[in-house]
Amino acid sequence: MNSRQLLRISTTLFEARPKQVKAVFSPHIFTIGAQWMAERMGVENRSDKHDHNQLFIYYGLLKYGICVTVFLGAFFLFWHLQPLLIPLSILVFYLCEIHFLFLFPLLIDQVPRPVCASVRMTYRMGLIRTAFTVMHIGFFMVSGLFQYKNPFKKWHIGCLAIVIWYQHEIRNRLPAYL
Repeated sequence: MNSRQLLRISTTLFEARPKQVKAVFSPHIFTIGAQWMAERMGVENRSDKHDHNQLFIYYGLLKYGICVTVFLGAFFLFWHLQPLLIPLSILVFYLCEIHFLFLFPLLIDQVPRPVCASVRMTYRMGLIRTAFTVMHIGFFMVSGLFQYKNPFKKWHIGCLAIVIWYQHEIRNRLPAYL
């Protein structure tokens, strides 16, 4: 599936059931987001267990800690080389982030070694294809933040697109990827 198909399907599904994460700026955003994803994946809510909550927080901080560190490193490197190259640091962020793309769905499905599995899945799907798909969905998500009435609607649609992509491309083939 390409990004346009994913966004079209996720928009249709979201409009049919427009449940959004209410506490977007919560310190428990990773757990709340995982609960939302699990509900959208049709998985029994296992995130009420304390250990599972800690798992989402740990992996969320790990994922975005690495991605933001890589982004800042690229930003300062490009700044010192040539300030006009600074926008490329966004590309570097996405190239890092796609390696962890399916981390939360894998955690929800309780796949062993979810970081390794996510990286493996990224390369099996194709790094370039995955990068372009994620960047298109990412720009769609960020563009929604500038809408006054419902700034997180496109964000939720983009997250749902990733969940749909995971279910379509990965979930039914998990033994082959592991």
